[in-house]
Formats: sequence, structure tokens, C-alpha cells
Amino acid sequence: MGEPAEQPKPQRTWDVVLRIVVATAILLGGVFLLGSFFREPLEAAGSHIYERAGLAGISVLVLVCDPLPGLGFQPGLLLGTAAEVPWGRLFVITALSSLLSSALGWGVGHLGRNNRIFQRFLSTTGASPALARWGVRAVALASITPLPYGLATMAAGSGGLPFRVLLLASTARWLKIAASLAAIKTGWNLGA
Repeated sequence: MGEPAEQPKPQRTWDVVLRIVVATAILLGGVFLLGSFFREPLEAAGSHIYERAGLAGISVLVLVCDPLPGLGFQPGLLLGTAAEVPWGRLFVITALSSLLSSALGWGVGHLGRNNRIFQRFLSTTGASPALARWGVRAVALASITPLPYGLATMAAGSGGLPFRVLLLASTARWLKIAASLAAIKTGWNLGA
């Protein structure tokens, strides 16, 4: 008789905190380098978006990029910082756009709940198993760590997590937005 497969252990709090600190430091360093070597094109791109479309332009950028692994809301924060959008406005528009992106991800998951290919994709990426194991905590954890947040919101919609619960868990993302904005502003100013 075979032994049961070992179940993955939940991450300890300090492991999560360490990952957040490391990711924030990498973001700060990356923005410092970008600000040092690509300041003019980034300022031009940020100003172009902000002058042409205002906060709505930053909002669309966040809405489109937030569910994408590796991008998230950071391009919106970076270009908003380069365009000298005031901190408070940039935070609020990014937080609201990220919340809308979460809702759209949930909607995509909800619509794809009966699609076998989509379900296999969510299972293969680990999003569905994480949601099945940890429930809403999987969404909240993905909202503040470098885990693929867009996949977590789609798995939540597909897995039947109530929409209002998703929205509540998604507000944890605002902590990551605030920390990222502080790191981006600091890195940008150091790269001047």
C-alpha cells in the first residue's frame, strides 16, 4: 500500500513577510535603475497618458495590467509617479482600478466555470487547488504577495466564492499598493 502524498504546508507568517520585504526591495531597486537610465522616456510616456486621459488613463493601464503575472498595478504607479501625479490621487485611482480588475477576474472565472479547458488551466497553475484548500485566504494572500493575483480572482469566480467576499478580500491589496507606491516614489527620487 502506497503512502499518501505529502500535503503542501501553509506558509508561515514570517515567510510571507520576508517575501513582501524582498519584493518591495527589488521593486525599489528596479525603479531606482529605471529612474537612473530611462527617466526621460518614462516621464514622456507618463505625461502623455496623464495629459491626454488624466486619471482615467492611469486607471485603464492598471485595469489592463493588474491581472497579468509579472506586471500587476506597478506600471500604472510607475508612470503616474513619472508624470508627477499626486500621491493621494495615484493611490486612490490605483486601488479602485485594482478592485475593478479583481471584479472582472472574478467575472471571467464565473463565466468559465463550466469550461473544461479553463478549469484545467486554473488547476495546472495551482490557483484552483489553492482556493479549494484555503478559500478566501488564498485570495487575500495573493493580493498582498507576489503570487499571481489575477489567477486567484479567476479561481474565486470559478470556484463559487461569493462576489462580496471577493471584494472584501481584495481590499487587502490596498496594503500592497501603498507599499509599492512608497517604494516606487522612493526609488524614483533616488534615481534622479
